[in-house]
Amino acid sequence: MKCERLKGISQTGYWSGWIEFFLRAIIAQAMDNAEKVKNILALYEPMKIKVIDVTHSQYAIQSLDAIFDRPIFRTTDFAARSGIPTKQTAMALLRPLQKAGILKVLFEGSGSRPATLAFPELINIAEGRQVV
Repeated sequence: MKCERLKGISQTGYWSGWIEFFLRAIIAQAMDNAEKVKNILALYEPMKIKVIDVTHSQYAIQSLDAIFDRPIFRTTDFAARSGIPTKQTAMALLRPLQKAGILKVLFEGSGSRPATLAFPELINIAEGRQVV
């Protein structure tokens, strides 16, 4: 269908068919994105309660915000981006989140190489399919 619309432009100068096709695609993508945003927002509130319950930390919301901001991250990046005062405190918050199944280890840390973690629920919403 797309090729036929493009051929129509070069063969007959008929732009309307291509523009209609293109605009319909934009509308469909916008609707899909709006649904993803709605689902991401719906995930945040229950996750906030869960992270507070799991970590019992004054930095729970900062942790959650950092994870929502970047759902795949290296542990050292999390410590730097989260705004949590010490790296040790930030790292300590990640352990119970992993244990509770909120975060998943993608790559184990080794030596000076930090671990890479993921927040599967958010990634799967954003991707529109189970990827993690």
